[in-house]
Amino acid sequence: MPVTLYDLKHIDTPRLFIRPVQLGDEVLLHESIERSLPALERWMPWARGTNFEATRDFIHRGFTHWQSRTSRDFPLLVIHKDSQKVISASGFNEHSNLDKPCLEIGYWMDSTFVGQGLATELVNALTRFSLQALNAIRVQICIQTQNKKSLAVAERCGYSYEATLHRICLDCINRLPADGALFSCCDIAVLPPLEVEWQWDTHASLKTNDDVIQERSRPFELSPILQTKRCVLQAPRLQDTAKLFDTITHSLHEVGPWYPWINASLTQKEVHHYIQTTLKENQNILGSPRFSFLVWDKTQKNSLGEIWIKNVDWAVPNMQIGCWFDFRQIGNHDVGDVMAMIVDIAFSKRRAQCVQCYVPDNQDRLLKIIRRLGFKKEGKLRRYFKNYATQSILDADTFSMLDRSQLKQNL
Repeated sequence: MPVTLYDLKHIDTPRLFIRPVQLGDEVLLHESIERSLPALERWMPWARGTNFEATRDFIHRGFTHWQSRTSRDFPLLVIHKDSQKVISASGFNEHSNLDKPCLEIGYWMDSTFVGQGLATELVNALTRFSLQALNAIRVQICIQTQNKKSLAVAERCGYSYEATLHRICLDCINRLPADGALFSCCDIAVLPPLEVEWQWDTHASLKTNDDVIQERSRPFELSPILQTKRCVLQAPRLQDTAKLFDTITHSLHEVGPWYPWINASLTQKEVHHYIQTTLKENQNILGSPRFSFLVWDKTQKNSLGEIWIKNVDWAVPNMQIGCWFDFRQIGNHDVGDVMAMIVDIAFSKRRAQCVQCYVPDNQDRLLKIIRRLGFKKEGKLRRYFKNYATQSILDADTFSMLDRSQLKQNL
């Protein structure tokens, strides 16, 4: 079995020792947080009112994430070699996707160690590890636009600015949604020179501990059946497997960038398994991190595609919609009606302050519909999508809408 990020033992640079968090790290980490509170409280929502119990919970939760081998959040402890002090708990955050793979780095630095280039060394090391050891197609960083020091770190590491994402994070002073600047690195050649080594734990545990990972309770409302003039939207059901399989096999170009289980020799069993895994989340239109609708014609005999809402940040809140359609059977106006209805749910039911939409840049038809609905382009993201059916790497255009009044399509 090939090694993965879960098998990482540690990363070494000339001044830093970086490893997955372990039980017991909370004592030294909390000392670092206490030394850095004024700076952390400005940029990190979790730092307000932090206490030792919160730090301990973070470490225990992070340890469980590493052990479960199912997470998308990978906190790393950063130790300064000369002083042997813990100076950060950074790493790869929940926006990472190991299936592509694409990694997003989050970082902060102990205030007593700033001004020494250690944050740049940390980001450089994590980027090199991602591109070389994990063969990532893309590494990205999203930084609040007012955080000048963090912006400078991304720029010193050779990252390219791609877009300003509206209302993507929370401003810690006024507690209002704030914009974030998105940077990416896809080529190790742009990074400053740095000696980096890493070691794998070839005896890593495969145990899971689902009972330890607890989701916050969310408001509940059953997913409804929705209708536009010519389409019906309904949460996926097991009896939909055969028709959904037929639609997917005729739409691999559109579906391929979204699901790692998509392949050129797809089987009904794989589609059936996908529906099984979504049954619970699709029951709750208010509180599920992600919920989806299958799109049907009025007779409900023909499956036309799928559309979903995914939570980006509950604190803002910021939502992302995604979709694919069988364009043999559906027109642009019908797609617009369907998307308009889901955007309306994001604003009215989920109370979104921003709705994002990322579109593979080779899907011209969908791009035109997105623009017609009133979404505003924020930028182009390099090597953002991987089409799992063709194995091709695609750029993405990113769009956002900040208010329901911007929606141009009539429901």
